[in-house]
Parts: sequence; structure tokens; C-alpha cells
Amino acid sequence: MKQPLWIINSTLLFLFMLLLGFVYFTQERIPYREDIQPEVYIKPTKEAISKVNIEKIWQNDLFNTYQRPPQPIEVVEQIPLPLPPAPQAPAIPAVPKPEFLEPLDITLKGIMILVNDDSRNRAIIANNKLEREGLYKVGDMIEDAQLLRIFNNKVIFIRSNGQQEVLYLREHDAKMDPAYALIGGWNEVIQKVTENNYLLSPTAFSKRITNLAQFIDMLDLTTVYKEGRSIGIRVGQVAQDSLGALLGLLQNDIILTINDIGATDTASRFTLYKIVTAMGEDDIITVTLSRNNQNVSIKYTLRDFKHSEGATPEPVEGEQEVQPPTPKSIELPPEKLEEEQVKVLKEQYKLAPTVKQIRARERSNMVHRGKLPRKKEKFKLTE
Repeated sequence: MKQPLWIINSTLLFLFMLLLGFVYFTQERIPYREDIQPEVYIKPTKEAISKVNIEKIWQNDLFNTYQRPPQPIEVVEQIPLPLPPAPQAPAIPAVPKPEFLEPLDITLKGIMILVNDDSRNRAIIANNKLEREGLYKVGDMIEDAQLLRIFNNKVIFIRSNGQQEVLYLREHDAKMDPAYALIGGWNEVIQKVTENNYLLSPTAFSKRITNLAQFIDMLDLTTVYKEGRSIGIRVGQVAQDSLGALLGLLQNDIILTINDIGATDTASRFTLYKIVTAMGEDDIITVTLSRNNQNVSIKYTLRDFKHSEGATPEPVEGEQEVQPPTPKSIELPPEKLEEEQVKVLKEQYKLAPTVKQIRARERSNMVHRGKLPRKKEKFKLTE
């Protein structure tokens, strides 16, 4: 009985051990708790790798394929190119000051006008220096001046410096010229009595100023607006001894009213022009203007007067007034006119020939000098 129990006990022990081993190896393991305290990290050092000289393998080539590298070519240093000079701004040439030449000492005595051809017009001019007269046409020279244009009452010269001079046949023509109205001579039209009182000659004024546009242009008048509404007209630039200066006006004066009538628009200005031109002797024109934000009133009394320096004595009763002779345009007789035309044609060849004249001259030379006449050719053949 003892032997079977031993076998049974051994079998049970083996099974128990086998069961314990199975339970031990099949159970889940609890992970190990690591320490969270940081540690110093040490970077691992790399071992030095021995370098192999590859050139020795090439130099000890078994197949003799190694070729030594060529020696570097020595580059000769070139001479450096010089730098270009720094750019310099060209010097601005000094503009010469305009030189004013004294007027020519000559007098216009007469003018001959041809209606059909302006180039045949002639002017009789007296040279006061040489004390002689001559007949001049367009293009003729007197000293350094060239005759530029001949009109029926004046001639125009151009000087060597570009200065232009005008000679009038009569003094009255000079005063009636529109260009004369822009320069001096207003003392014969306006005279100052007191600070804001003036005498204005209506006759002389109407001769110098022919329309409203000319008056506006001479005073350089422009409309003035305030808060979008016209309040008057502003006086522009006023030159010395000009119309505006002798009228007592200053630059930037604003004309508000004339005889209590506003000059705010074109219609009112034209109405004022009609009223003023219709006034008679000893009437007064009152102009109210704004000067430096202050209202100033200027009065103009219409009265014809004679300038004190240029006044002439009145003729005595029973004596006739002697008027100085005025030069007149001269008309030549037909014989003289034909001679003058021939003279002009002769003087024409002194100038440079035109293209048409050169071609005509060449054609004439080819016809008359390029070959012999037919009669002479026949005569030579008969010989």
C-alpha cells in the first residue's frame, strides 16, 4: 500500500508545482517605479577616426594611371584701370545784362506807300548827325539799325541788340498808338489837386482810352469774392508814372463802388462806363475803395486843362493861329517811280540769289555757253 501512495503523492506534487509555475508566469507584472529625479546628461564622445591619405593610393597606382595635377598658372597682376573722374555739373553761363542803346538821332520826314507791294514802300529819313536825307526801303541799315517795317504813319527799326525803335510821322500818331497808352505821358490827362482829389481831362482821357476793355487791362482789374459773393474789383500791379499811379490807386486796392454803384459784375461795370462817359464838364466821379481794410474815398473832377509845361499862349483877336507844318506822305511822279523800280531791281542782285535764280542762271549758261550757236556750226561745216 505504501508504493501506490508514494506515486500518488509524487504525482500530486508535480501537478502542484506545475500549477504554481503556470500561475507565476501567467500573472501580470507590476511595472517598476522609476525615479523622477533628473540626472546630468553626458554627451558621448566620438572616437577619432584615422584619416587615410588617398593620394598615396593614387601615387602607388598599379596601372600607372595616376597623373600629377598641373601646376597653377601664375596670373600676372594687371594694372588697375583708373577710375573715371567724378561728374561735375556744367557751370551755368552768366546771362549778360541787357544793354540799352541810345535812340537814333534821325527824323522821319515822309513815307511813300504802294498798295500792291509792301516791299516797294519807301521812307524819307533825315540823319541829324550827318545832316542829310535819304530814301530807305525795308532791309536798309542806318548805323546799327535795320529798317524792319514801313507803315503809312510810322516805321519800325531793329537795333543790333534786339532793341526795337519806332519813328512816327506825326506826334499825334504817336499819341494815338495803342502802345503809347501803356507808357508815360499821363500828366496831360490827370493832375493831383489834394491827397484824394484829382482833375481828369475827359477829352484827353477818351483819346488815350478808347474802350472799357483797354481800361480794365491797363489797371489789371480782377473780381474779388468774399464768402462766395462778388464785392468789387481788385487793382493789379501799378507801375511808376502809370495810369493807376496817377489815379491815386495802389496795388491790391479793392474798388467797391463808383458814384454809389457797385462794380460787382460785368453788367454793372458796363453801366458805370456808360454813366461816366456821359458826364459833362465839372462833374465829379466818387470812387470808394478798400485799402488795408479801411474805406478810402477818391474824387475825380472832370475838367479839360492844359499842362503847365506844354501850355501854349492863346491867340490874340485879329491874329490867325499859326500852326507848325506837319510832314506829309510824298507821292512820286510816274517817271520817278519807274526809275525807283529800276533801282530796286538793280539792287536786288546784290543780295544772295534764291534757288530759283540759281537754276535760271544755270539753264541760261547751258543754253548760251554750253554749245555754239547753230549758225556758227553750219558755218564751220561749210568751211
